[in-house]
Amino acid sequence: MKLNFSDGFEDERDKRPVYIVNNNVSFSGGVAKFSGSSRLRVPQLSNVDYGNSVMLKIRFRDSNNSSGRPQAIISNADCGNNASILIAKDKDRIIFGAQTENGDYTQIELPKPVGRLC
Repeated sequence: MKLNFSDGFEDERDKRPVYIVNNNVSFSGGVAKFSGSSRLRVPQLSNVDYGNSVMLKIRFRDSNNSSGRPQAIISNADCGNNASILIAKDKDRIIFGAQTENGDYTQIELPKPVGRLC
């Protein structure tokens, strides 16, 4: 799946595009803007087995989070099921989490880069 937000929220691939649910995300000039209640959801990828390897490439501009709770950047949690893959951020760190083959959950935390573009 590839989204660059230049022409909307459609999957840019020619073959077998993926359906994306847009909840309160606006876009202009190739930038998607998320407020506290916004999300893009890909129903067919919720709670799926990703196999042996996954590559995610994202770029985001950080904003102040007044809630004090981590904000999900990427998560496949849905319908009360925990995420098997998670990228989140809070004030000082970026959190990477994944479910292991035996069902345990593990995560690592890295200091957030200085500046606003991550």
